[in-house]
Amino acid sequence: GGSGDRAGDRASRRVPRPPLAVPHVPPGTDAERAVAAEWEAVLGVDGIGLDDNFFDLGGDSMRAVLLGGRLRTAGVLDVPAAALLATPTIAGLLDRAGRGGAVGQEAFAPMLPMRAAGDLPPLFCVHPVSGVAWRYTGLLPHLDPRRPVYGLQALGLDGALPAADRAEDVIRDGLERIRAVQPHGPYHLLGWSFGGAVAHRLAAALEAAGEEVALLTMLDTPQPDAAALEGEAVEAQAAALVLRLAGLTMPAPATVDASLALLDSSRRDPEAVPGTLTREEAITVAKVVRNNLRIAPDLVPERLRADVLFISATEVADDEPEVAGGIADRAASWRPFTTGVFEEVPLACSHYALTDPGPIEVIAKAVEARLAGAGGGERAEVAAG
Repeated sequence: GGSGDRAGDRASRRVPRPPLAVPHVPPGTDAERAVAAEWEAVLGVDGIGLDDNFFDLGGDSMRAVLLGGRLRTAGVLDVPAAALLATPTIAGLLDRAGRGGAVGQEAFAPMLPMRAAGDLPPLFCVHPVSGVAWRYTGLLPHLDPRRPVYGLQALGLDGALPAADRAEDVIRDGLERIRAVQPHGPYHLLGWSFGGAVAHRLAAALEAAGEEVALLTMLDTPQPDAAALEGEAVEAQAAALVLRLAGLTMPAPATVDASLALLDSSRRDPEAVPGTLTREEAITVAKVVRNNLRIAPDLVPERLRADVLFISATEVADDEPEVAGGIADRAASWRPFTTGVFEEVPLACSHYALTDPGPIEVIAKAVEARLAGAGGGERAEVAAG
């Protein structure tokens, strides 16, 4: 429904290319023009350049699925939607296609640079229970274009490393990856749901290492000491998240096997837009969800000095899997764990809708306003001096 109508409205009223941090390089070859035309149609933006970031232009993971389908149907380019997450520019996509087009596993790598360019301190976004950080791409058009944005994703997604065995492994690995990008603070962290609990522990680990965390943003994170979800609830959550990630918004079945069957049938339907996930990737994501739900109760919070911005979802949607801990006052449960400023912003949407286009715009603007005010607008000291 709704987002499809919005995309339609958008395509009918084209807007000019917004100011971006990269210079405008217009398409020069027929192939470049053909790809640019599909980008412009999906994004409703005119004059897109070869080095423009899809997400800076208002693209998100759902529009990536749409664009992948359009490029293929038009016979312009056959790349999976996930390729856009790893290579979000026209030049990058064509280069990848020229090298054989294999997407590899970059979209599932433990650190996903959604926007690597920029001289402001980066924002590090920690994956929710699904293990992937793709939904955070919706933040990009509403943050300062000079601010890099990185997604931390779960180990075990790209096949290079096994899934984390314990909560401590998640924190140790995340700390190393963050410091490899930005050796010293002030740091800016954000996490949704399970990712908020991980980001809270990462903030504590950075502070313990003598670093400053300027802002920790938590999106409707339940306290991890809530009892671990069991059996059927775990399976239902894994099943729903697999479909959601694949871009299929149908009522979720109770098991992952049933979700895989829906994924298979949608792939056989020539009218359907193919989802973001292959069957193998869906099976891996389900494994990661189960593993994250297993280790979630061990993400016991520690005391912080950091300022915390807590975004609360105030509505409950009937068709969504339950979040561990129910709908209790999540913000109040985290307030005692920081000596910094704790600010709550309620949003009239459900927990799983927080990264939909409307709510994520509000979240991005709230985060950017605080980063700009908290000295987050200074130039970053970046490793590559």
